[in-house]
Amino acid sequence: MRRLAVYAMSLWPDKSPDERLDWLLKGVDIYAQTEQHCELYSLATSAYSSAGVAAQQQFVEHICSSQPTTAPEEQTIWARYNWLTRLQRTTPDCKQIQAGLVPVKKPYPEWLVAKGPIN
Repeated sequence: MRRLAVYAMSLWPDKSPDERLDWLLKGVDIYAQTEQHCELYSLATSAYSSAGVAAQQQFVEHICSSQPTTAPEEQTIWARYNWLTRLQRTTPDCKQIQAGLVPVKKPYPEWLVAKGPIN
């Protein structure tokens, strides 16, 4: 049912990109394993690329301050890196994403952004 709710939110014509990101922040644990699926990433990236700067900033801050509940540090950093690079692929010049990636890339400079599709 959660996947259906996420998919429905992506199609809801009365919701702005800012409202969609806000809905994700308030209603979805973006780091829960059961929540990580293509519909979630699709909704987030499409909303993010069209959202206002304030909504983008709030979403990046959420990514950078939240964490998987019991994950080791490297896995937490990888999860943040994964989210930020997904957003960066649709909004490559976004200063908020670039700033969010700095502390993530510092301990792991060898991590690269995937060139192909990300599922």
